[in-house]
Amino acid sequence: MPYQYTPVDDDLFNGVLPAEFQDRPEPETTPEEDMRDTEGFEDRARGLMLGLLLGDAYDEWTSSGATVHGTCLGQLACFTLEGAIRASVRFANKGICSPPTVIWHAWCRWGHIQGIDGEYREKWAASGREWPDGWLHQVRALSVRRGRAPATVAALQAAPQAAHGPASSGGHHAVTRGLPIAVIGANDPAQLAAEVAHLTHGQPEAIDAASLAVRIASALLLDGDVKHLVPALNIPGSDLPNTGAHALHHGARVASTAESLEAAAEAAAEFGSGAVTTACALFGAANGISGLDETLIHRHEVAWVADRLARDAIEEQRHHPSRSEYTAGSDPTWWPRYPGW
Repeated sequence: MPYQYTPVDDDLFNGVLPAEFQDRPEPETTPEEDMRDTEGFEDRARGLMLGLLLGDAYDEWTSSGATVHGTCLGQLACFTLEGAIRASVRFANKGICSPPTVIWHAWCRWGHIQGIDGEYREKWAASGREWPDGWLHQVRALSVRRGRAPATVAALQAAPQAAHGPASSGGHHAVTRGLPIAVIGANDPAQLAAEVAHLTHGQPEAIDAASLAVRIASALLLDGDVKHLVPALNIPGSDLPNTGAHALHHGARVASTAESLEAAAEAAAEFGSGAVTTACALFGAANGISGLDETLIHRHEVAWVADRLARDAIEEQRHHPSRSEYTAGSDPTWWPRYPGW
């Protein structure tokens, strides 16, 4: 049975707000499908992805002018979004899909180019198809080992197919790695985020934080109003350092008042790398790529990858370039880039 996340009380969206939110007007309600067709949505989706990567690389910002790399978290976030795009392609072409399994497959491709041993290699190589496929695994910078992702690596080494993470695992990757799910616009992104987090992390508070983070990010992408961050200020488990709940609580609190990406990162730094990454991703989701430091973006070696994935995720949702149930494909290169088998 898939993990059933515990939604945060909806009253938090409409209840008593902290003082800094009191004078803000209520967000305008516009149909989601209309909002996703706006330039504002695309700007904020790109901002979320690039904010996430820049936050992940915060420790390298001070090296003036040098290329910044980030850690394996940024790499995994890119593969998460690529997997979500491929899940959409599969559903559009075949009418059936298990998005968590497709995202797990994306992490297997990451594990393969990282040289991580595991039975998953035999499983996919034995499929009779060329593997790994698509384009993302060909980006050399994503194959360089940077930092640690113990829960993800342990899961890849333990089983050839998607399973459930141990109950003791509650690190912030459960939240930060899954934030890109908000960009693809799944039917129930919060539930998908919970199921994806549960593939590697079993701590209930971390899984609930992952689902809430994507719910908040999805709302931010639609209108950019920081009121959507309020529920993260009251989540359980936020007093445990280096956990998903801790990262979401402090990252959202900082992002709600920060005037710049740099200010968000600096304010979140005392709470750890997970809080910094979350704060920068949510700041980017609220303010868009136009609110980020262009110089920092150009310094990140895989910023172009994250930006391309964000654009492609939106293109997939708007037009299904490979095909849909009722229309032929408009882009013959889409399927080779994002195979949906």
